[in-house]
Amino acid sequence: MIIIVNLHPGAKTEEIIHQGGHMLKIKVKAPAKRGLANKALMKLLARHFNVDATLIKIKQGRNRRNKILEIPDNHGAEFAG
Repeated sequence: MIIIVNLHPGAKTEEIIHQGGHMLKIKVKAPAKRGLANKALMKLLARHFNVDATLIKIKQGRNRRNKILEIPDNHGAEFAG
């Protein structure tokens, strides 16, 4: 599954907000330094979609807030915000 993410690092809370379609706004507490926000993003998405974090791939936007990610399809997992 391909999703579009608008990442907000340095947030007070961590949350996933469904924006419609396959678009998500994701807030993480980690700062946007040394890949910490991306690691937090992967961990949060892995829990949400019930997949291993190492299987989630950033296809575009590794160093940007707007990202395109590929998440393996998980039988029974739903796309919900």
